[in-house]
Amino acid sequence: MTEDSGHTRAGWAVRRYVVTVRQPGDTARPVSRHFTSRAANRRADWLRRQSDYADCDVRVRRLGDGKG
Repeated sequence: MTEDSGHTRAGWAVRRYVVTVRQPGDTARPVSRHFTSRAANRRADWLRRQSDYADCDVRVRRLGDGKG
């Protein structure tokens, strides 16, 4: 990206999304990290369709940007 657009590569890199899976009676564990919400949601949808994760809670979370 160019500097004229107002976005830098570093600016995009801080937006991290994580897909977590929580099995009944267990804590949520991260299974994958993504730079975009679209990619994270695609992975979450794919995981929900897998028989191993049929009874699990699959969610997408946005991580903090680290500026705080």
